[in-house]
Order: sequence, then structure tokens, then C-alpha cells
Amino acid sequence: MLMMNVDQKEREILEGQRRYREQVASQYTAGYTDAEEKLTPVIDELQEKVDAANQTIAEKDATIANLKAEIEDLKSKK
Repeated sequence: MLMMNVDQKEREILEGQRRYREQVASQYTAGYTDAEEKLTPVIDELQEKVDAANQTIAEKDATIANLKAEIEDLKSKK
């Protein structure tokens, strides 16, 4: 009788641990999904700013290259 009671208690403990792990996993997934939904627009907005900054840098690099070419051209005409 004692062994049957111990076995039942062990099963209940193991079942409780299993349910706990499932709940933790589902809470993690729900939290990840919520964060992703909230942060995707922010990430997209920041990516647009980065793209705009990269475009500005590329334009300024092109301007600098053109000015350097003009300087070299003027130096060679002297």
C-alpha cells in the first residue's frame, strides 16, 4: 500500500514538472511574439533612417570624389 502511494506521488510530481515546463515554454513564445509585434515597426523605421543616412553618405562621397577630380584637373592646368 505504501509503495502504491509513493508511486502515485512521484507521478503527480513528474506531471506537475511537465506542466510547469510547458507553461514556461508557452509564456516564452507568447512574450517573444508580443515583442516581435511591438518592435517590428520600430525596427522598420530605424532601418529607413539608416538607409537614408547611407544614401546621404554615398552622395557626399560622390561629391568629394568629384571635387578631388576637379582639384587635380586644376592643378594639372597650371
